[in-house]
Amino acid sequence: MKSQLFKKLAEQIYTDYADVRKLPGERRLGERYVASRATIRAALQELQNGGRLVSDPRRGHTLIPAAPSREERTGNVVPPPERRAWNVVLFCSRRLVEDQAFLDFLGGAIHSAGMNGVNLLIRELDERHFVAGAESPEQLYSGVEADGYILTFLSEGLRQFLERQLKPCVALGMPYRVGELEKRRFLRVFLPQREKLTMLFSRLAELGHRRILVPCGSEELGGYVRELIPDGVKADFVKLTLNSDSSVPRPEAGDRVMAALGDHTALLVPFGGATALEIYRRLLLAGIEIPKRLSVVIDSGRFDYFVKVFRIASTYSSSREEGMMCMEALVGQLRNGFLEFGNRFTRYSYMEGETLGPAMTPAEQRQYDRRHRNMQ
Repeated sequence: MKSQLFKKLAEQIYTDYADVRKLPGERRLGERYVASRATIRAALQELQNGGRLVSDPRRGHTLIPAAPSREERTGNVVPPPERRAWNVVLFCSRRLVEDQAFLDFLGGAIHSAGMNGVNLLIRELDERHFVAGAESPEQLYSGVEADGYILTFLSEGLRQFLERQLKPCVALGMPYRVGELEKRRFLRVFLPQREKLTMLFSRLAELGHRRILVPCGSEELGGYVRELIPDGVKADFVKLTLNSDSSVPRPEAGDRVMAALGDHTALLVPFGGATALEIYRRLLLAGIEIPKRLSVVIDSGRFDYFVKVFRIASTYSSSREEGMMCMEALVGQLRNGFLEFGNRFTRYSYMEGETLGPAMTPAEQRQYDRRHRNMQ
């Protein structure tokens, strides 16, 4: 099985990069083809053994063009017509274009489009007014023959409409139940949220935290998080209302977290943006010693600069890489000539920060609370 996999991957790499010849690094190849580094190296070695790849420690990997056939050498072959550039339509909502993280995503998609010879059309839609029964793509854009689509906001009606076009479609988003994709005709690109949250819960459990407070913006996310709580750990949830624009804070979020804090020794915030900063600010104003009394970890993004300034423990994700992954997943289908469905994952990083520490014992916590009340 392993032999068949790397040989098939070798052929796919050669086909996909035959025009550009220069291959990206092994990490990028692994991300594109969702393969381990060992499998990527085996595929590259297969190409090198077949005389179709040269490797240089300084210049990297370069493909060798296939030798011309006898017909090509004698000039008795009609050259194939030049392939027109692919046209990809990226749908976004009006509120997204005001979000800095989305602009970063867009930059990644534009960069990847330029690298892959794709004409990218960005179409802004108001998802509230989209008619699910639309019959023609001309109702959404005009003057372009679309070869594929990228959908960047959650709209079941628009997804169903694009699926009826029987063209490659990639959706950006985090599915809570990935099994639902088995009957759908699109790829979904998202961060490995399950892996991220599992790692954060495990890290807190290692530090002795047994009562964790988790503010959530939706019941759906709360239910998803409940599946990942390790044995021996109790997590309580605070329901919050989040703004669609991550740069606008919800002032009441900090008050709700403070009211629910009780004897919890850790706070896990599964979102970033201004509301996460508001919660952190409210904790500091209340005189909560971090991490002595409360350990804090959040799920941040590329533009949450305050995470590094305050050295907050967090997971970190790059919207730019999500944009590149969406475009490359779509281009892969266009090159192969068939539709795919399933999931593609982008990377995340973890920063330890200075807001994590060992949990207090119950006796230490009672003593701390008494001293804190006296100081107030």
